[in-house]
Amino acid sequence: MAMGEIKRVLLLYTDPYYLVKQVYPYGLDLLATRLRQEGIEVRIEYAFLPSADPAANLSRTAAEYCPDLVGLGIRNIDTCMACEDFGDVSGEGYRSFFFLPMIRAAADAVREVLPGVPIICGGGGFTVAPRQLLDYLDVGFGVAGEGEAVLSSFVQAWPDQERIAQIPGLVIRSERRFTENPRGKFAFPRLPMPARDPGFRHAYESMGLPVRVKRGCNQACNFCVEPLIEGRTFIYRDIPDVIQELRTAASMDGVTKVFFVDTEFNVPDLDYATSLVQGLLTEGLHSRFRFASQFLPRPFTKDFALLLAKAGFSVILTCTSFADEVLDASGVSYRETDIVNALALCAEHGIDATVDLIFGLPGETWETVDHSIRRMNDLPATSLRRYEYTVGARVYPGTPLARRIAEDGGRNVYGNPTPELLELCFYCVPAPPLELKGYVDARVPSPMRFDNELSESLRARLAVGYLADHGRYVEAYEEFLSLSLPDKSAVFDYFFRLLANSGHAGTACLAAENLRQVIDESDSPAFRDQAGVIDYYLAILRRAGF
Repeated sequence: MAMGEIKRVLLLYTDPYYLVKQVYPYGLDLLATRLRQEGIEVRIEYAFLPSADPAANLSRTAAEYCPDLVGLGIRNIDTCMACEDFGDVSGEGYRSFFFLPMIRAAADAVREVLPGVPIICGGGGFTVAPRQLLDYLDVGFGVAGEGEAVLSSFVQAWPDQERIAQIPGLVIRSERRFTENPRGKFAFPRLPMPARDPGFRHAYESMGLPVRVKRGCNQACNFCVEPLIEGRTFIYRDIPDVIQELRTAASMDGVTKVFFVDTEFNVPDLDYATSLVQGLLTEGLHSRFRFASQFLPRPFTKDFALLLAKAGFSVILTCTSFADEVLDASGVSYRETDIVNALALCAEHGIDATVDLIFGLPGETWETVDHSIRRMNDLPATSLRRYEYTVGARVYPGTPLARRIAEDGGRNVYGNPTPELLELCFYCVPAPPLELKGYVDARVPSPMRFDNELSESLRARLAVGYLADHGRYVEAYEEFLSLSLPDKSAVFDYFFRLLANSGHAGTACLAAENLRQVIDESDSPAFRDQAGVIDYYLAILRRAGF
C-alpha cells in the first residue's frame, strides 16, 4: 500500500445517549455502504461498549483491525432537555446531560491508541456547530451535512492536501484558520441498499429500523436546528427504492418496526407521503411491519388519516403548544385548530398518536401554560393517545432563537450561554425550567419523567448484547455471569435467543441454568414467572440433545 493511502476505515459511533435508547447508527451504515462499493474495508463500532472506557474498546479493535482513517459519528451533543432526572450538569433552574466530554474522550482515545491516524467528524450533532466542535475536539476535519460523497472524496484524495481543500461540504481546521466549504448538491444514491450492521442488531430490533425517504425542512421554528442539518430544499428518494429497501429488510429476523427518519413525514405537502403509503399498502408491507414517523398537525386530512390507519402507522405529532400565541412567536406553521383536527382524525381512525409539547418557548405566559394544560385535560390520554412534554428550548448556534437571546442580552436564559453556544443553555419563560415543569406536573394526570440514567448497571447489561451481536460469545457469557439478578433477567431473552440461533445452544443452556439458579437463590417473587419460561427453554434444548 502506498504511503498514506486509505484502505481501511473505522467509523466510531460516539452517541452517549445510545446507552439509554439504542438508536441504530443508520448514517454510518450509509457511509460504510458507499465506501465498500469503492473497495474500502469499513468497520463500525460503538465507542462506549463493551467497556465504559473508549480507549480500552479501541485497543481491542486495533489489535485485529488497524484503520487508516477514523470517523467520529456525532449524533447528539446533549439531550436538549432541561429537566433530566439524572442529568450530569445542573445550574440555576435546570438539570441536563452534556455529552461533549465523553465524545472528547473518544477522540483522545483515537489519538492515544492510533497515533498519526487522521480523524474526521460528522453527523447531525456535528453539523449544528462544525467549527466549534472541531476546536473543542481538537480534530482537523469534519463533514457538514450529508457525508457519503464528502467522505468518499476525502478517502480518495488523502493525503493530497490541495485536493482535500477543494472537497464540497468539508470543514478544515488548521493552526491558522478554519475553512468551511459550501455543501455540494445532494442526490439519494440508487441501489444497493445499505447493509445493516449485525453488530447493532439489538438496536434495530428494540428501537426499530430507520429508513430515509427524503431530506429537507422548510419550517421556520425559531428554536430548531433541522433546517441547518437537512437544508431547506426538499430532496426526495425514489419510492421504488424505498420499497425495495423494505423488501430486503423483510427477510431480516427480528425486525418488526420501521421508523421513517424524515424531519416530518407530511411536509411540505401530502403528495409524496400519500404515494409512499399507497406503495406500502400495494406491496403488502403493512402486514410485515409496523410503521412510525414524525408528523406536523398540518397538512393532515381525513383521507390521509384513513390511509395511515390502513397501513398501521403510529404518529408522533410535533404539536409544540396548544396556545396560538406561543406557536406564532416560535415561528411554527400550524395553529391550535390544526392540532385539534389532527387529534380528532387520529381518534376517529384508531391511529396511535404521541403528542409532543414544549413548555416555555417564546410567547409563553402563565395564561398560555394554563391553556395548554386545559387542552391536555380536555383531550385526555387514552390507550391510543399519550402526551410527552419537555420544558425550555436548548439554544443552539445558528438558530433564530440564538440571535434573539443575543439581542435581548441573555434574558430568560438558564445555563452557560458562551459565544459558541456549545455548553448547555436553555431559553424558558415565564419561569426557570425546573420550576415550570413542577407547575405543569402538578396539573396533568401523568407527569412527564425523564429517567434517562446513564448507569453502570445499564451499560453492563447492554455490553452482553453488544458482545453477542459482534460474535464475541465467550466474552458475552462471562459478562452475563457478572450481572446482578435484575440485569440478567432483563437481558436474558435477547441473549438466549441470539445464542440458540447462532449455533451456541450449549452456552444458551448454561446461561439459562445460571439465571434459574440465581432466581432460586433469591427467592424473589418478582422473577417467578421468568423461572417458568426458563424451564420451558431448557426443556426444548434438552430434547434437542443439549
